[in-house]
Amino acid sequence: MIPILFVFFLAISFFAFKIDGLHSRYKKILFLFFGAILMIYVAFRDGESVRDYKLYTTFFNNPETFIEPSFTFIAFIIKKYLYGDVILLFIIYAILGVGIKLKAITQLTPLFFLSLLVYLSNFLILHEMTQIRVGIASGILLLCIKPVYERKLTTFLLLCTVAVFFHYSALILFPLWFINGHKRRYLLLILAMPVGLVIYFLNINLILNIPIPFLQDKIAIYQDWQKLGIKGLEKINVFNVLFLLRCGVYYLLLYKYQLLIKSSKYAIILLKIYALSLFALLVFSVMPVVAFRISELLGIVEIILLPMVYYLFKPSIFSKGIVFIVCLAVMVLNIFYNKYIF
Repeated sequence: MIPILFVFFLAISFFAFKIDGLHSRYKKILFLFFGAILMIYVAFRDGESVRDYKLYTTFFNNPETFIEPSFTFIAFIIKKYLYGDVILLFIIYAILGVGIKLKAITQLTPLFFLSLLVYLSNFLILHEMTQIRVGIASGILLLCIKPVYERKLTTFLLLCTVAVFFHYSALILFPLWFINGHKRRYLLLILAMPVGLVIYFLNINLILNIPIPFLQDKIAIYQDWQKLGIKGLEKINVFNVLFLLRCGVYYLLLYKYQLLIKSSKYAIILLKIYALSLFALLVFSVMPVVAFRISELLGIVEIILLPMVYYLFKPSIFSKGIVFIVCLAVMVLNIFYNKYIF
């Protein structure tokens, strides 16, 4: 599976560098063609080579498992009205997960292939091949950007509600309505990381103060596990390569802020959500499961935001080269260090 993924990466990179002169209609057709190939790749992936595949098979075969309504409903339809094999579940989730993100990319940016490269190097592996329920919820988050900018509350609430049916963590999407897509708040964007680092070093647990009984029960269980010393539940060391790389990209975009907002009307919203993603990893680091879930869900805006480096530097081959190097580094880390594929 890994060699095929690198072949896709190189093919998409080739078109990202060479396609500037092609008519927009043909760009979109070629983009959708690659998207269809990725759907097939994800749907028929080797279950022995990715995490969570067997877990979802267990969920599918045990309908009494406590899981989001969408998963239960899709599994029920497959068993009762279709041929009942679990592979159809993965086909449906692949079509939805990849398809929603393709739709969002065409809606939010003209940089189709650079966005597809960012998607392939990280979120396709993390979401569509592993956390398939979160994958759909994160794609819906991208679809929420436009109604937030245009202040279409009904559309926004409908999208958020659908996202929650696919993964409960999507409840954090609702407060995104209060992000102002027209005011810059430049100072707040600069201070987001320093404030997060202060909270991180002071070891302040903000989650303990959230007055939601269900959440508090989950936190109590989690704390018991931490006391038992279960591996992977210790406080996150945020000074890892991937987080530092993302912080570098974030401040690079801030440094070229004026060019960024001239290039995309959605840049302010995207940058604010990205800041929240990085901030969340810092302030919730004492509870890694929560920190990673929130940070990764909000971090989906990277698919649209990172390719905007293209607008910041000339010649274009240099700016595209920056995106290529970052994507390659992230993909290598995901495969060989985090071992999302093995």
